[in-house]
Amino acid sequence: MCPARDVPVRGMSPHHPDWAPPYCPNPNCKYHNTLQRQWRFKRLGFYTRRCAPHRIQRYLCLACRVSFSRQTFDTTYWLKRPEILPSLFMKTVGAMANRQIARDLQAAPATVDSQLARLGRHCLLFHAQRLAAAPLAGDLVIDGFESFEFSQYHPFHHHLAIEAGTSFVRYFTDSELRRKGRMTEYQKSRRRSSRGSVRLNPATFSKTCRNCWRSRCGTAPWRPSAATIIELTRMPCGRSRAASTT
Repeated sequence: MCPARDVPVRGMSPHHPDWAPPYCPNPNCKYHNTLQRQWRFKRLGFYTRRCAPHRIQRYLCLACRVSFSRQTFDTTYWLKRPEILPSLFMKTVGAMANRQIARDLQAAPATVDSQLARLGRHCLLFHAQRLAAAPLAGDLVIDGFESFEFSQYHPFHHHLAIEAGTSFVRYFTDSELRRKGRMTEYQKSRRRSSRGSVRLNPATFSKTCRNCWRSRCGTAPWRPSAATIIELTRMPCGRSRAASTT
C-alpha cells in the first residue's frame, strides 16, 4: 500500500522509476484531481506491450477500486504511433502543412489531425499552469489580427495580451466574425447559406478587448485611456507602425 505524492514532480515522465500517480484517474472517485494526502493506492503488477517501454506498472485505487497504469498519465495514452509526437510538434511550429507532415512521417492525415488536437490540449493545460505560477511582469501589449477558418466565409479575430518585456502570452481570444468587404451576389448567397440562421454578436470585438483587459487588471473597470495600448496598423508599403494611446 502506497500514499500518493504530496506534490508531483513536474516534468517527470510516468515511466521514471521514482514516479507515483498524483491522483485517481477515475472521474467518479472523490480523490480525482484533488492531490489529497490521505489518498491510498497499491501496485497491481505489470502488463507488457509492443513499443518501449515494454513493461508497464499497474495500480489500484483503494477508494474506488478502479485499476489504472502509468500509461494512463502519459501523453501517448492510447496512441498507435507515439513516436511521432515530438517530430509532429516541431514540424507544426515550423508552419509545415498537415498533409506534408503526414507524408514525411508516413502516417495517415487523420492521425496527424487527431494527435495535433491532443498536443493542443496539452499546450493549453501547460499554459494555464504557467499563468497560475507567473505574476505579471511589466507592461502589457494588446494586439490583434484577423484570419479565417475552413474558408473565407468563416473569418475570426485573435486578440493577444503579451508582456512587453518577456513576450509571455498572458491571454488570447478567438472571436468569430462575419465576412465583410465587397462581394458578388453569389458570394452573398454562399455567406447566408454557410451561416444559416446563426447571428453573430456585433459586440464581439469590444468584449474580447475587455477580456484581455481583465487578464491584466482583474475586475477593474474597462478604461482604455488608463493603459498604454499599442495597436499595430498596416501601412501601404507593407511595414508596421506602432500607435500608442494613453
